[in-house]
Amino acid sequence: MAEAAKAEVDAILIHIRGPEEEQALEQVTAAIEDIPWGVWLDAMSEGCLEQLREAGADFIIFEAATAPAVLVQDEDTGKILKVDLPEDEGLIGTINQLAIEAVLVNVKEGGEVLTVSDLMHCQLLADVVDKPLLVATQRELTDKEIECLWEVGVRGLVVEVKEKQLGKSLTRLSQAIKALPAKPKRHGEKMAVLPRVAYGPEETEET
Repeated sequence: MAEAAKAEVDAILIHIRGPEEEQALEQVTAAIEDIPWGVWLDAMSEGCLEQLREAGADFIIFEAATAPAVLVQDEDTGKILKVDLPEDEGLIGTINQLAIEAVLVNVKEGGEVLTVSDLMHCQLLADVVDKPLLVATQRELTDKEIECLWEVGVRGLVVEVKEKQLGKSLTRLSQAIKALPAKPKRHGEKMAVLPRVAYGPEETEET
């Protein structure tokens, strides 16, 4: 995790795709040191929430369709809502009523490039929701794509890269963010970058 600190990331996200991967949580969090960290669970229960609180998680990424309702009453852990567009478009207006800190949406899911459709979805969320907008991608973003996202209101990146490329990839992203225009067309906030630690059956990946 030293590479993440050098790249000046704002937080580390641990993506757990199943119960068999939860045992790796303690090992990874022990190496994080002072960087804020959170967990993205594909499946969540009240028991999982209690374990994450005890482990010291700073935030949780959840999906409305699978997260237990008691999550919204948890005042000790930061909450980021994962939105699936266009499926959730009819519910966007209710997001501002939730006790959450940010909204997350995936981009570049359908191909190698950031599409106009991706930008339209981000624009929609940024215009309607009064929470910071984050985007997640498993494909590398170019400097120009990062600037496009910045201009439509995106304020954070959740990126996944292979462990052997961790230092180089995160440093490049950090430099690209620092080179963004000081005053975007929409807002003046800074953009954040969150690396994602993802566990799979074949290899360990980090963002």
